Amino acid sequence: MTPAARLSAAMEILEAWAAQDVPAERVVETWGRNHRFAGSKDRAAIAERVFGIFRHRDDIARYMGRDDARALVIGSLRVMDRLSLDETPALFGGTYGLSAPDNEEMKALEQPVPDTGLNLPNWLDALARSSLGPRLEAECAALLSRAPFDLRVNTLKTNRDEAKARLSMQGIDAAICAMAPNGLRLAKPLRLEGLDLMEEGWLEPQDEASQIVTHMVDVEPDMRVLDLCAGAGGKALGLAALMNNTGEIWADDLDRRRLARLDARMYRAGARNIRVSPPQGLYDRVVIDAPCSGSGTWRR
Repeated sequence: MTPAARLSAAMEILEAWAAQDVPAERVVETWGRNHRFAGSKDRAAIAERVFGIFRHRDDIARYMGRDDARALVIGSLRVMDRLSLDETPALFGGTYGLSAPDNEEMKALEQPVPDTGLNLPNWLDALARSSLGPRLEAECAALLSRAPFDLRVNTLKTNRDEAKARLSMQGIDAAICAMAPNGLRLAKPLRLEGLDLMEEGWLEPQDEASQIVTHMVDVEPDMRVLDLCAGAGGKALGLAALMNNTGEIWADDLDRRRLARLDARMYRAGARNIRVSPPQGLYDRVVIDAPCSGSGTWRR
């Protein structure tokens, strides 16, 4: 696909998202399934454009003077990519491309690109300012960058050095996480489906922050632990590894559908001390990762 065709695809996805009440990721995936001609690099570039626009949406809309899909895509070239006005014409036109900016859009593009703003939605502005205080600008700046891609090494089956070495043999660059003892951070996102280390249960995708939580629980062998908002069981699996498959881990969630994936993940990881069941009796530790604002998905 040409650069102009990729821009046109991004606009099409944003228009489809605006017309539906579904997560943007699902709209991106649906577009990819319906446009098989787009190669993997094309789909990755289009998705990166779409999600980048969501992160910078307030800046782009203010710069262009409107927030429709076309304006957001065109404005992203200046606000996100920081392209000069002379560099943008080559990205428009062609049979399947985005048509060149009209006079009104050109007037907007001729403006100097402003400094990056906070890009906070109105409903969150006051709460963010009161809770983050002097850290507000730094936190918002971090949210504008793409989230890192972290993996947890399953110590029931291997160790971090062995997993890192096997990834390297497959041409996958992984760095050691700064704080999580069993964490690896990939240099770029990777489709894990079909990766042999995943199928063998050596690795689980899990953000470093979530990995750190399991260590803060301070579990010991033979304890009885309750993961009360277990979701798909990522923390329960991490706790099972830290307890070396001893004791009991009870996983529960109000949304029972989220627990449906846990059995397969337990089998793959070799975790034998997890029970999917409502709470019963007393526990040595209780983990509650309660549903919140969903801002953890912001950078994605």
